[in-house]
Amino acid sequence: MNFNRTITAAKQPHFFTLDALWFFFNPIQEDSNGFIGLVDGILEDVFNFATLIPRVAHLDMPDYLEDVEEMEELSDMREEILRRVNLAITKVKGVVNGIC
Repeated sequence: MNFNRTITAAKQPHFFTLDALWFFFNPIQEDSNGFIGLVDGILEDVFNFATLIPRVAHLDMPDYLEDVEEMEELSDMREEILRRVNLAITKVKGVVNGIC
């Protein structure tokens, strides 16, 4: 059994900027290194944990990743989480734009 698999970690994004006396929040939606990229990377890492579980019955697949990726309920949950993150970012941008 080989438990030495690599799970990719999301890169450290910069959401907050301190410039003189002002504090800026910039949750870039389109950038894969922004907040969406961070959340998506965390979700990807959670799915990849299935590679750390060796298959009990050897069915030409070493682990359970393919099974996890094919589960429609898990894919729906992932999409719902990303949808809610996008909605939260949109609301934050609206509040920030209203203040500035």
